[in-house]
Amino acid sequence: MKRFIYVAIAASMLVIGCSPGASEPVASKDTPSAGKQEQQPNPAPQDEGTKTEQGSEEAKEGNETTTDDAPNGSKIIIDGNFLKQLASNEINGFDIAIGMTKQEVIELYGRVIKEDYYDGGRYQAFENLSGGIVYFDGKNRVYAIDLAGEHLNQTNLNVIRQQLGTPVAQGQSMVDEKFDLYYEAGENSVFISAKDEHSPVEKIRIINKKMLDESPQD
Repeated sequence: MKRFIYVAIAASMLVIGCSPGASEPVASKDTPSAGKQEQQPNPAPQDEGTKTEQGSEEAKEGNETTTDDAPNGSKIIIDGNFLKQLASNEINGFDIAIGMTKQEVIELYGRVIKEDYYDGGRYQAFENLSGGIVYFDGKNRVYAIDLAGEHLNQTNLNVIRQQLGTPVAQGQSMVDEKFDLYYEAGENSVFISAKDEHSPVEKIRIINKKMLDESPQD
């Protein structure tokens, strides 16, 4: 549990490329002002009155979602190949890869419609990437991506554990109180988050800290 608490806290620090105990980055004019609580991007739109009920059934039954359910028709496939491919910076079933250039993402998902800061790092949202935000390093390469659960072919935590094996760490995050599964794949860290252990996945975050260390954001 102690290890997981450290990992959970480090998750946000990975985005800004600093280690526990490092000083906070200097705020730019676009950074949220001091004392103002950062609002977590909410990339996953919810259908009122139906989302909770559907999510509960999905968590219980382990239902897989179809490609058509994805906002852009592209699903991350959680299976025995997911971590193997991610070790090579490929996201199984998804068309954005770690290390892809910003221009390549624009060609896939259109223009940038929002730029802001979250967890200390600058992210961008794209007009055709509903339910997702992307972080670019100083060379304009994707080093991290947050995607809503609707981008996964499987949102049942038990099934995900069966497919990916025993996580490096798991448990309630001390940062946001979500239940997280933490995996590693090559230089990439993977955080799969749900409201609790019995709820469907709300978000997946993939981070390559080595890339950011080598080329920090401007």
